[in-house]
Amino acid sequence: MGPVRVKYYGLLALTRRQYLFCQAVLLVLFLIVMAVMLAVPMPDALREAARTDFKARLIKFLWDNFLWIGLVVLVLEGIETVIMLQKFARLEAGQGAGPPGTEPTVGPK
Repeated sequence: MGPVRVKYYGLLALTRRQYLFCQAVLLVLFLIVMAVMLAVPMPDALREAARTDFKARLIKFLWDNFLWIGLVVLVLEGIETVIMLQKFARLEAGQGAGPPGTEPTVGPK
């Protein structure tokens, strides 16, 4: 029997190794974006425009709070990773329990 596959958001059937590789790539990209956003100062034109324009005010709010938004996203991704790894463990533990020739998969619940 091949490696266990789990449906990721009902779209992709991934093995544990594929899932962890995707999570690692996304984590690196996230950290790069976070470092760039924290290193680049907010443009003065955006500060000026935020006084009158709603869209500029929203962008300024997101820019000012990017660190906190990023930390919340990071925690949520960590929770999702734990849940997915538990699904993999549950399927790997019961891999031999199904009928012969079938591959267990788990979709979103």
